Amino acid sequence: MTGLFTGIFQIYRASFLAIIIIVSIIEVPLSLMGFWFTSIIGDAVFEEVGPVLDSASNEAIDSLVMDASRIFEVFLAVSYAVGVMLIATFLASIIKTGAMAYGTSVQIIGRPIDVASAYSFAVGRFSAMVCAAALSYLAVILLSITIVGIPFAILFSVRWFFIMQPASLERYGPTGALARSSDLVRGNWWRVFGIMSVILITFGIANGIVGSVLGLMPYVGPVVTAILFAPVLIIFQTLLYHDLRLRHDGSELYTSAVLDRELKPDGTI
Repeated sequence: MTGLFTGIFQIYRASFLAIIIIVSIIEVPLSLMGFWFTSIIGDAVFEEVGPVLDSASNEAIDSLVMDASRIFEVFLAVSYAVGVMLIATFLASIIKTGAMAYGTSVQIIGRPIDVASAYSFAVGRFSAMVCAAALSYLAVILLSITIVGIPFAILFSVRWFFIMQPASLERYGPTGALARSSDLVRGNWWRVFGIMSVILITFGIANGIVGSVLGLMPYVGPVVTAILFAPVLIIFQTLLYHDLRLRHDGSELYTSAVLDRELKPDGTI
């Protein structure tokens, strides 16, 4: 556990600027889009509902009832905006995770992080990562619908925690990435669950503290917080993936040369 924490900070410190650039390329546009959508949604809702909130007269209430169709249109517009934002965030997070998984891995073999190479690598494996993530998220959500399925949702959330790394680094397809992640976690479920819990709680607290301080700066504070903390969890995930892979495959099969080949654009499993 201590070695994992140390590894996270070593990589973060060694390539701080490159890591910040990788994350900023994603987080800044997403934040600007979020601010823009929020502004549009707020204006639309206030325009329709504001007059009613400002008046308690029967005429205002009747007006709201008579204009129900317009309110429904606003609701659809808001739902559309939220949907677009969620899809954009999901797709952007896949690219960010792939780029950071690449950056963390090249640091492991002693090479500096190149931002362009990191994004080129992530884009090249984008479809596999997106499909793997969509399959795992859909399965976990469906399992979580019922109380009986919640324990299974937790079980598979841990088993599929590393799907991005096999889909990108090892070039597995979507279902292969899920199977590979499950294979790596097999026999280490409780260890992975415990480490995940400690890391998520620790950095969740740190994120909350820093966010509350930087949150005093409107707009800028939340963006800076996201940029600072987003790479930490991806670095942790990738380091733990490499640790599990070394334990599973053995040092004879999983060497620096193997990882170096996988990090090349034409690398193979």
